[in-house]
Amino acid sequence: MNTQLAFAFGMLAMVAIIMMVAIVVGMVKVIKQQRKITSLEKWIDNTNLHAERNREGIERAIEDIYRKINETHSIMDSRFDKFENKITKKQILKD
Repeated sequence: MNTQLAFAFGMLAMVAIIMMVAIVVGMVKVIKQQRKITSLEKWIDNTNLHAERNREGIERAIEDIYRKINETHSIMDSRFDKFENKITKKQILKD
């Protein structure tokens, strides 16, 4: 009976040790996954920040292009108006 009790305690001790090892290995894996997730979150945030900056830069460039186009149209309109006035004045002087 004493041998059977010692065997049972030995088996229980082995099961407990195996469970403790499994828990420790599981915790290590969970910690590694948490570090990877944190790293990925930082990478995603960094990527989003760069994408936002790029978008803002593109928007500024597009606005600048539109502004330059409008300035060019304004200059062209002014030149055409001056030219039209010159032609009108010459016709008035001829008449």
